[in-house]
Amino acid sequence: MSTIFNELEYAENLLKNPPGEVKSFDLYILRKYFYYMGYSKKNAIKLKNDYCKKCDQYYSPIVNFEEERKFENKYGKGHLKVSKEIIITEEEMNIIKSQEDINKQKILYYFLVDVKNNNSNYTSTKFTKILSFAKVYVDKQTKIKYQNELQEDGFIRSANAGASFEVLYKKEDSLVEFIIPLIDVAMEYFPYYCSCCGDKMEVKKYRKKSLCNKCYEEKRLNDVKKNMQKMRNK
Repeated sequence: MSTIFNELEYAENLLKNPPGEVKSFDLYILRKYFYYMGYSKKNAIKLKNDYCKKCDQYYSPIVNFEEERKFENKYGKGHLKVSKEIIITEEEMNIIKSQEDINKQKILYYFLVDVKNNNSNYTSTKFTKILSFAKVYVDKQTKIKYQNELQEDGFIRSANAGASFEVLYKKEDSLVEFIIPLIDVAMEYFPYYCSCCGDKMEVKKYRKKSLCNKCYEEKRLNDVKKNMQKMRNK
């Protein structure tokens, strides 16, 4: 199933043009949509049943009691995804790139994405959650070390008695570096830079090399030459 970036638009289209069948996924989207629009549970169930009848004239809430129960029990849980562009600027990326540790870069990147998604300088997301979203997997001691160092270096600041963080490196009056269509795919847009020449590398889901193709080839040739020289000197 393809990822739906804008569930609001998807739900509105479902209601406007009901398909010829009732799908569990569509009911899941509508459940979040009705809550997003402020409908009470009672009204949401009525609207859902009206929708199902338009899809299938023989639809019965009694026959489909499992779907009915799921809709009712989970109403109000889960947030509707609304497509929202997150703009990352050139100056912000330069600040993030200033960190040699790639894990710190990822953490700072996701902190920035998080606060921009909320149109704020603050986030109540816990530090451990930020690491999880940023795909930084380290032990507890290293997590504490990262948090302390980022605070000491003036990138983030604990606020509201430790209940939230203030991000101190938002620079929105700068040239746009790139745009993220939705926070859920933010890490797919995380830019990797060559550790040798500093050039931006192609975004790949699974990246193992820290060098661009050009620098990697040069390093490989140099390694071959060194190995050949060692063999001659034996």
